[in-house]
Amino acid sequence: MRDPRTIPIPISTAPRRPESTRLGEARQAVAGRTVAVVSGKGGVGKTSLAVNLALALAENGARVLLVDGDFALGSVDVLCGLAPHRNVSAYLDGACPLAGTLAVGPRGIAVLPSASGRSDLSELDSPTRTRLLEDLGTLSRRFDWTVVDLPSGIGSTGMALARWAEIPLLLTTPDPAALLHAYATAKLLAARGRTPRLVVNRVRTEAEGAEVARRFARTASFHLGAAPELWGTLPEDPAAQRAAADQDPFVVAAPRAPVSVRVRELAHRLGTDEHPQGSAHAGGDRKDLFLPVPAA
Repeated sequence: MRDPRTIPIPISTAPRRPESTRLGEARQAVAGRTVAVVSGKGGVGKTSLAVNLALALAENGARVLLVDGDFALGSVDVLCGLAPHRNVSAYLDGACPLAGTLAVGPRGIAVLPSASGRSDLSELDSPTRTRLLEDLGTLSRRFDWTVVDLPSGIGSTGMALARWAEIPLLLTTPDPAALLHAYATAKLLAARGRTPRLVVNRVRTEAEGAEVARRFARTASFHLGAAPELWGTLPEDPAAQRAAADQDPFVVAAPRAPVSVRVRELAHRLGTDEHPQGSAHAGGDRKDLFLPVPAA
């Protein structure tokens, strides 16, 4: 377990020049890019992917902010081995600015922890949600990457964060229930003009992941008019379970494990993506972020 105190992070408030950060052999785009990891169903490995993806992005010196977007009952701090002194509830209650809640995680990433057991934070009201997204947009521009772990399901706060992000990553497993819930999530995102990238977790073979993605894309194309592109498959790997039990992310604890290799490949692909979808804080005004979520 790491130092339980929240460690102040020196973050300059001066405007930053666009810069490049090496990610493997790739050149990363302008600083301030954002990724939201979303799933329709709990238990598919979403938080684990968010944590390990953030650490993979930080491997070569990129400045990374990891946000626990499940404000009422998140677990990012647990998977990072942290016991933070503050969490997002201090900001939402008006006790400190958003940057004042940050803690230092593995590899020096900044972690914005969630509250634990605050049911009143499970769904934020519209003014609070607007303030949060504005402040998060300002904070994210001080980092090369912001990775947001969203709550499972299709609540208004989680969907607003998914639409806010430049790159929504939709995680599922081959389980039929997980696929059904992932499709419902893709449908809600499509209603706001967003097509997520698809990642299939816990596959036995790469061919299984490709087949899951093919069937998902066929259904989405027919009903939604747009198909999520497959951006990666993650194998069922005992290293992931052992690392979670030890509160030690698998890209750190088992860097050569197959699942760690695949997550680093996903990080590399994110760094070389030349066609981001754009977002509210990095591509113009998006008033639709604050509209009610349409019915599934």
